Amino acid sequence: QRQMCIRDRKSTMKFLNESLALMNTLSAQSTAEDRANAWGKYKAEFSPLANSSREDFSGLIKVLDATRTSIYNSASNTIGSSISITLSIVVIVFIVAIILSIIVIANIVKPLEKLKASFETIEKTSNLTLRTDIHSSDELGVVSQSFDSLLSKFHETLKEVVEIVGSLDNASTQLAGSSETTSDHIN
Repeated sequence: QRQMCIRDRKSTMKFLNESLALMNTLSAQSTAEDRANAWGKYKAEFSPLANSSREDFSGLIKVLDATRTSIYNSASNTIGSSISITLSIVVIVFIVAIILSIIVIANIVKPLEKLKASFETIEKTSNLTLRTDIHSSDELGVVSQSFDSLLSKFHETLKEVVEIVGSLDNASTQLAGSSETTSDHIN
């Protein structure tokens, strides 16, 4: 292509320079014979050169059209592959986001279900010695540990109440026994 351009340029410049030189030989004072000789020289020497230049330009236009088509096709392919890559990345990011969402939800829901199951078991069995057994440093872990602590304190308080009730029962029994003894002595 480069050689074609160089050859076309040389051919065109030769045609133009020789045509200009021929024109410079003619003037207003040129005779009909001078003009006829110039016309004959033009037809003999310059017409083939002009035709060659036209053919060269036609070939150059074909080369430019082919180059333009090649560039267009290359750009289209590049754009198409860029779109494919972008869509692939978007799909991958979407899938990763879904997977991460599922993991995060599972890490929240599983401890909540365990906490709920512990609450239900404690409610059904009234066993205050049961614990949630969730040991994590997140919010659910803190809530679970606080609930376990509350259960421990509540259990200890109930044990104290049972002990006090037992003591009161013993005292009441002793008091009743004393009252009977006193009543028997009085009567």
